[in-house]
Amino acid sequence: MVRSRDGAFCLMAYTPSMSLTGTGQQFASGWGRRAHFPATWVIVGGVAAGMSAAARLRRRDESAHIIVLEQGPYVSYANCGLPYYVSGEIVDSDALMVATPQSLAASLDLDIRVHQRV
Repeated sequence: MVRSRDGAFCLMAYTPSMSLTGTGQQFASGWGRRAHFPATWVIVGGVAAGMSAAARLRRRDESAHIIVLEQGPYVSYANCGLPYYVSGEIVDSDALMVATPQSLAASLDLDIRVHQRV
C-alpha cells in the first residue's frame, strides 16, 4: 500500500488463490498450467494523486481492473482555481471541474465510485 502527500492510498487487491510472480500476475493451477489474470487495483482518493495513479496504472496495464473510491462527488477539479472561486472572481464552481466521473471512466476505462467513504 502506498500513501501520497494528499492522502490517497493505492493498494493491490487479489484473491488468496492467485500467485503474484515477477511483474506479471499469474495463477498457478493444479494442472501445471499458468493463466494470466488481470490485476485489480483499488485507489482510495480520487482527486489529484488518485487520478494520477489511476492514469499511470492504465498506461502500464491496459487489462487491469482499476477501482477508484472517492468520498466526495468530484474526482477532478482545478485546485489552482480555488482562490479565484473563494475571492469571487470565478462565480460558478462548475468552471473548476476538469472532468466528470463519467468522462474519466469512459476515457481511461476506470470503475469510479463517488460518495464512498472507506
